[in-house]
Order: sequence, then C-alpha cells, then structure tokens
Amino acid sequence: MTKEEIMKLIEENMHSDHSGDLYGHDRVAEDLAIQFMRLESEIERLRKANIDMGWQLNPDRMGGQFTREETERNWDGWR
Repeated sequence: MTKEEIMKLIEENMHSDHSGDLYGHDRVAEDLAIQFMRLESEIERLRKANIDMGWQLNPDRMGGQFTREETERNWDGWR
C-alpha cells in the first residue's frame, strides 16, 4: 500500500464534525490492520518457501546425503 493510497483511504473515510471530533478513524484503522495482516501472512509464506528452497538446493549432508553430481565426481578418488 503506497502513501498515496493511505492518504486516499484517510480522506475518503475520516470526517470531523463542527466541534472538530473525528469520525471514521475506526474504519481506516480496520482497513490498515487488514492490509498488515495480509502482508504478514505473505511474508511468512515467502520465508517458509525460502527456507524450503534452501533445504532443496543445499541438502543436509550430516547423514551422508550427497547430490548425484558430488557422488559421481568424487567416486574415483575413494579407494
């Protein structure tokens, strides 16, 4: 959400009465909270995808797991 979009949301939803009391701020806060929750969810999804990709590209070798390329490249030297 850009600054301009936030400003538009505020301008469209917030109003004041003759004494200066503001109305509509609860609607703006709710809309922004929903946007934050969506973004947090997307960040979490991307973090998980990044971690999963890391394990796929760089598997754990502590248990003797090697890629096919590593096994084929080093096989002749192990005698």
